[in-house]
Amino acid sequence: MFTAWLNSSTFKRLFLFLIVAFSISIIAQLNTKISFIIIAITFLSIVCFILPINVLLYLLFFTASIDISPITIYDTYLRPWQIIATIIILKSIPLFKKIKLTKLMLLVLLMFIIFLPSIPYVKDMSGFLVLTFGQLLLSLTIIFVAIQLNEKDMIDKYYKVFQYGIYFIIFFGLIQWIGYHIPGGTLIFGMPKASFAGYIRPRSLLNEPDWYGVVCLIGFFMSLGKMVRNKKFYFCSKYNIFLIICSIALILSAVRAAILGVAIGTIIFFIIKKINLLHKFKMIFISFYLIIFLAILVMSIIKITGYNTLLDRLNPYTTYNTNIAAITSRKGSLNLAWDMFKKHPIVGNGAGSLGYQSGLIENWLLYNNGQSLTIGRGNVNLFMTTLADSGLIGLIVLLIFIMSLLSIKNTGEFEYLTDLKVILFSCLVSFQFSNGFREGFIWIMLVFMVAIDRYNKLHLKEDITINEYINN
Repeated sequence: MFTAWLNSSTFKRLFLFLIVAFSISIIAQLNTKISFIIIAITFLSIVCFILPINVLLYLLFFTASIDISPITIYDTYLRPWQIIATIIILKSIPLFKKIKLTKLMLLVLLMFIIFLPSIPYVKDMSGFLVLTFGQLLLSLTIIFVAIQLNEKDMIDKYYKVFQYGIYFIIFFGLIQWIGYHIPGGTLIFGMPKASFAGYIRPRSLLNEPDWYGVVCLIGFFMSLGKMVRNKKFYFCSKYNIFLIICSIALILSAVRAAILGVAIGTIIFFIIKKINLLHKFKMIFISFYLIIFLAILVMSIIKITGYNTLLDRLNPYTTYNTNIAAITSRKGSLNLAWDMFKKHPIVGNGAGSLGYQSGLIENWLLYNNGQSLTIGRGNVNLFMTTLADSGLIGLIVLLIFIMSLLSIKNTGEFEYLTDLKVILFSCLVSFQFSNGFREGFIWIMLVFMVAIDRYNKLHLKEDITINEYINN
């Protein structure tokens, strides 16, 4: 058996991978730290290669929301899901000729291709390469993972794994926040993120509290959808408790964009359902808002650090005064994005260009009176960032991609498809103020929508191959 494995193509790939990794270390004369990182990645890759696809899928969906890592490349984390997804893609390459791509999958590839026409105008090549290769990995992950989910039972099973991965991140963030207020708690659960005026915001295993708020948004609608589909309402039911916890975590994260997304998404959710949910609607919201009220009351009694700051931030009448710097930096970034769009309106200035330009001091002086602008490769607003980076071509492809996702036919087999559509719409609302559209957990969530669309097409016999699409 061992001899057969030595002669297998898997062993040959692993052996070649090892030779390449160690050759890079020797030829480039890398320092000890980088060599150790390469060896560690190689070891993890070997372990992942040995594991079967179904185990890798479990790991991928459960770790999708982990946004930090001890390994960084060009100031960006090498996340666990990226390593796992890469191995899944490599192991699935032999199946590529047999893949039948739907039109939605072709749009997923276009989301990567739209980055390429702007190459002549790129000024920050490192940022461009990080985003471009990052988007390539996201696109390939959706395609190669979606083709693994051929049956309804598989989609349902891994959706539940993804769901519990989301809940784990939310629970850990709450424990981390509570641990901050307990002596020695930060040594066990890590340090939350300090905010603008001393209030400590939970961030769990994510890079920023803003993304923790988005994860809470996702968990909120997953719980709400499950609860609404239950015929009877129980206050102590599992998903009612999850809903309450997600709501509390969202409030504590103080991510106003995500809170706005939840508010608008909830209204749309109940409009889409078109069924008599008045009694259940009242029970649900009375129950978890009562818990939130009690939580805030307890916080005020024990005088949690930054409590007044949290209330001021959440209050629409005082938020402008409590966080004026964030508002002016966003205004300046939007003005910068518009001016950049006017320079190259068709193809844009290159992926990451707005984030790069927002970090230049001369632009701080020009657009925000010397104060900093919103810095980051995702930047402030999804659509304006797309216009600045990828031009009209990028924005049109993005809008078509979003509309295609939202228009996936609901045959009734996947009850949670409506939940996913509402989550996507609510995230888009949030991303108008803090753009996290290319976060890994967002695209891994989209895997289920693409897989459902492909499942529908396969059963309706409307699937196509690449050659058939080009020839037609």
